[in-house]
Amino acid sequence: MTSVTIPNSVTSIGDLAFYWCSSLTSVTIPNSVTSIGDGAFEYCSSLASVTIPNSVTSIGDWAFCECSSLTSVTIPNSVTSIGITAFYKCSSLTDVYYLGTEEQWNSIAIGYNNDPLKNATIYYVTDASCFEYTISNGEVTITKYVGSDTAVVIPSTIEGYPITSIGDRAFYVCNSLTTVTIPNSVTSIGDYAFGWCSSLTSVTIPNSVTSIGEGAFYMCSSLTSVTIPNSVTSIGASAFYDCSSLTDVYYSGTEAQWNSITIGDYNDPLNNATIHYATENSCDNFEYEISNSEVTITKYIGSDTAVVIPSTIEGYPVTAIGYSAFSGCSNLTSVTIPNSVTSIGGYAFYDCSSLTSVTIPNSVTSIGYTAFLKCSSLTDVYYSGTEAQWNSIAIGYNNDPLNNATIHYVDFVYGDANGDGRINNKDLGLLMQKLNGWDVEISDAVVDVNADGRVNNKDYGLLMQYVNGWNVEIG
Repeated sequence: MTSVTIPNSVTSIGDLAFYWCSSLTSVTIPNSVTSIGDGAFEYCSSLASVTIPNSVTSIGDWAFCECSSLTSVTIPNSVTSIGITAFYKCSSLTDVYYLGTEEQWNSIAIGYNNDPLKNATIYYVTDASCFEYTISNGEVTITKYVGSDTAVVIPSTIEGYPITSIGDRAFYVCNSLTTVTIPNSVTSIGDYAFGWCSSLTSVTIPNSVTSIGEGAFYMCSSLTSVTIPNSVTSIGASAFYDCSSLTDVYYSGTEAQWNSITIGDYNDPLNNATIHYATENSCDNFEYEISNSEVTITKYIGSDTAVVIPSTIEGYPVTAIGYSAFSGCSNLTSVTIPNSVTSIGGYAFYDCSSLTSVTIPNSVTSIGYTAFLKCSSLTDVYYSGTEAQWNSIAIGYNNDPLNNATIHYVDFVYGDANGDGRINNKDLGLLMQKLNGWDVEISDAVVDVNADGRVNNKDYGLLMQYVNGWNVEIG
C-alpha cells in the first residue's frame, strides 16, 4: 500500500490507524475528518508530504512521529492543538504551510518534543476563503481575490485539486497588494490578472508557467523586478504596459531562449529593462556526476577567468569539487565555492597559476592533498566562518599556496538569515517576513545580498535565484 484516499464518510482517523505503514507515500484526507488520533501515521517512513484539511481541529500525540521522509505539511487554521511528539524525529521536515496568520499559529497549543515542526520554515498561506475559484477537470482556476492582505501566498491546492491558472482579472485593481507568491502548480497567468496592482514591487513567476496573458501586470507602477522562467513561451500584449519602475528582469535561460519568446506589443518597460540571463554563470561549463542525489564537479570545461560554482545542478546540491576538476586552468583568476560543498578533492586547483583569490564556505570540512599546489599567484582566501572553523578543516599536504595566503574570516554567511550555516528556503521565508514588516531578528548586513546598503525586494529576488540554483554571486 503506497497511496491511500480516505473516504468522505470518515470523521476521525483513529489511534495507530496507519501505524508503521512504511511503504505509504501519500494520503488524501477528506474535509469530513475532524481529528487525527495518537500515532495515526507514526513510523510512516516513506510519507513525503501531507495536507490536513480545514475540518481538522486536533492532531494527536505521536501522530506523525518518525515520519523521516516528511518534507512538508499543510496545516489549516482550524487546528487548535498539536500533541506531544506529533512530529518528533521528522528529520526531513523543512516547510510548514499554515493557512492562517502568524498570530493564529502562535495560539496553537503545541506539545513538547516537536522541534522539527518548530524549526521548519512556516509559510503563512492565504486562506482559500479569500479566493473565488472554479474547478474543471480536476484543476482550479482562481477567478477573484476577495481578501485584503498586502502579502498574498497563493496555495498550491484548493479542495485537494491543484491550482493551475490565475484567471483573467483575478487580482485586478488590488491596490494594496505588495507581494504575491505564485505556486509551482500554476501554468498560466490570465489577462489583466494583476492589472493596476499599483503597490506590487516584485514578482517571481514559477517555472511551471508557460504563458503570461495580455495586460497581466498592466499599470503595476511600483514593479521594479520580475523573475521569468524559461518555461514561458508567450507574453501577451501590454502585459507590462506602463510598469514605469521596472528595471530588472531575471530570466532562467539563455539569450537565445529569451529571444524566442513571443512577446506582444506595448511591452516597452519589459523590453527596455536589464535582462539577467541565468547562463551568465552556466552549468554548461561543468562536467559532473550525480550519486545518491548529490553532485560532484569532475571537470571545468569553460574559459571564464572568474568562476562561480553553482550550488545545485539538475536540482541536486553540489557537494564536492572532484579530483583535478580545475587542474591546469591557467586563465582562472578567482573562484567562488558555494556553501553546499563539503569537500575539495586532491589536485582540484593544481597549477591554476593565475588564481589570485578563492572564496571557501564554512561547509567545507576537507581539502585534499596538492589541491592548491602551484597556485603561485594565490594571495587571498575569503572564508565564511571563524578562524577556529578554518583551523578545523582537514587540509592535506602540499597546499603551501593556500596555507600562506591571507585568510579573510567572515563571521556570518550572506543570505544565512537564521544563522544555521545553510542558505535555503528557511532564509527566504525570514527575509520575506522582514520585508513585509514582521518583527524578526535578522541583521541587515546578512540579507543585503546585493551589497547595495539597502534591504529590499532586489535582495529577495537575488537570494531566491541563489536558493533555486542560479549561479549568482551574493554578498
